Amino acid sequence: MSTDPKARLEDLYADAFRRFGHSCLWSKQPVRDPGVDHARIIAHALRTEGGREAYALAGQIEDACDAVDITAV
Repeated sequence: MSTDPKARLEDLYADAFRRFGHSCLWSKQPVRDPGVDHARIIAHALRTEGGREAYALAGQIEDACDAVDITAV
């Protein structure tokens, strides 16, 4: 995975849809250039609809969102 915060967020976002799109994110549509706000919505869905692996990925997505927010300041 990339060390660039935005690229890491995009990688994790894509991974979420690849791994959990059918089970946790069935009512969500992926977007081409996910922003922090949309990624946090996806992380919330993973936490509430998924199991342990989805919950862990949600934490990684939230950490990546925080990193993007920090670099934007």
